[in-house]
Amino acid sequence: MSGFPVAVLGASGLIGQEVARHLADEGFAVMPVARRFTPAQKAVLGERIAECPIVTMDEGALQLLLGTSLVVVNCLGVLQDDAERVHRQFVERLLRAMPEDCLLIHLSIPGEASRDGTQYSRSKREAESLIAASGKAPVILRPGFVVAPAA
Repeated sequence: MSGFPVAVLGASGLIGQEVARHLADEGFAVMPVARRFTPAQKAVLGERIAECPIVTMDEGALQLLLGTSLVVVNCLGVLQDDAERVHRQFVERLLRAMPEDCLLIHLSIPGEASRDGTQYSRSKREAESLIAASGKAPVILRPGFVVAPAA
């Protein structure tokens, strides 16, 4: 692969899998990361996948995992349980673990904070606040409607 290294976190999810696949098709050196992948996902995403308990990893383990990644795409998200742990607490550790000059692309939520009525939306917004205060160079994506064959 000739493209620079990109870690896609949550690459077994609906959005993450498509992001990882598309980046790999475009020639980037993609490392898809998720807690687990199905055999079909492994066949599509290739040999660089990293199956690990990403959300519970400490800062040191995250540093080792991310290695020399120049871009981290955070597609991690849960709709029900553990939103605080997955969205805010994990992002806090991720920000400390990321390489110095690494770009963070973070998938968040659309809309205004004043309309956040769920733990999901509030924890996603709290993660954004942490990112803004970190001094990192982020890109926040706000997909409002996702259409995918798997859906």
